[in-house]
Amino acid sequence: VAVSAMLVDTNKINQGVVYIYTQQADGKFGLLDTDGITRIANQTLTPPQNEESEGFGFGLDFGTDNLVVSSLNGDQIIPTTFDVSVYAETEDTVTTFDRDFTNFRNVKLDKGVVYVYEEVNESLIYSEQFVYPLTQTTFGENIYVNDNHVYIGMPDQVNDSAKGMLLDFRKNKTTFAWNVIS
Repeated sequence: VAVSAMLVDTNKINQGVVYIYTQQADGKFGLLDTDGITRIANQTLTPPQNEESEGFGFGLDFGTDNLVVSSLNGDQIIPTTFDVSVYAETEDTVTTFDRDFTNFRNVKLDKGVVYVYEEVNESLIYSEQFVYPLTQTTFGENIYVNDNHVYIGMPDQVNDSAKGMLLDFRKNKTTFAWNVIS
């Protein structure tokens, strides 16, 4: 069971945490505290970006072997790199410039971020972050996990005359890497 506490101030104001409770042999959820009565979380997830007012835990959804968590006010960090290959027409040679050495960080403040935590040895480990560089509104407000797909709905996104967008991130069932499909 995952319980969101998106306004918790443990590290920074309104940063948020997610408490993970697993079922124990006695059928109850969580670990016994030192008092022998109180139940506490088995694991506490904190946002990887460590931002103030991030709202980590706004959306939660479990997949088969993962947990997807959204941060409503998370900053999207989108790298811009340069790697240009020039092909000579007269010769069969390729000249490559930069090899992604130059990297600019394009930061979209408070647009929302979606994090994926993969289950490894009965613990949830931060795996990766989803961003959408063309987002105009809050990214991660609506999330749904089904098998090897993570769907992110953006009802206020506008493209030409159409309003609303659904992104589908998917992965091969035997891998831990996700790709955006649409």
